[in-house]
Amino acid sequence: MKIFFLASIAASKNLRSSYIDIISILESEGHMVNSRQSLIKPREILRRSVKSSEKRAKELLKDMVKSDCVVFEGTQPTTGGGYYLSMALQRGIPVLFLIQEEYRGLYLASYNRLLRIKQYSSSEKDSLRKTIKNFLSFVEKKGLDKRFNLMISENMDNFLNDIARESGISKADYIRNLIYTKMEEEEK
Repeated sequence: MKIFFLASIAASKNLRSSYIDIISILESEGHMVNSRQSLIKPREILRRSVKSSEKRAKELLKDMVKSDCVVFEGTQPTTGGGYYLSMALQRGIPVLFLIQEEYRGLYLASYNRLLRIKQYSSSEKDSLRKTIKNFLSFVEKKGLDKRFNLMISENMDNFLNDIARESGISKADYIRNLIYTKMEEEEK
């Protein structure tokens, strides 16, 4: 699997160490990780011209779009990270948003079934590995390549319309979420 790793380049030494731990876990699971954009030093970016920076941003977006999923370490805010996260979700690419602090909310126009937000501790590597493995399992299962028709009554359609509107998701996503929940219950 091709994984695009995204994180702030303005991170502390300790946070950069967490980046390396995350990348190592992903690679130890046999996946190819594109992390070059997150491991460079801020001074390397500052030395670039505007034209060079724009070219880099376009290349990063192309690389991300070719990936099967995105792992975004979002503990340190990053100016471009939200843009890339949004672009990945718009293109149907699953995203694991990892954060070491309490999650305070991420602005998204609506719920997205492809976004997983997980808090982790850099000292609990086994827990981090489990979180990552669960996400990668989700990515493998998430492929929506089967289609079927579902006939429902007008009452059911009205109910689904109301739920979808209140939740900010499509009717199909609502039904899929019910199935995912049941599948997860069965696995336990």
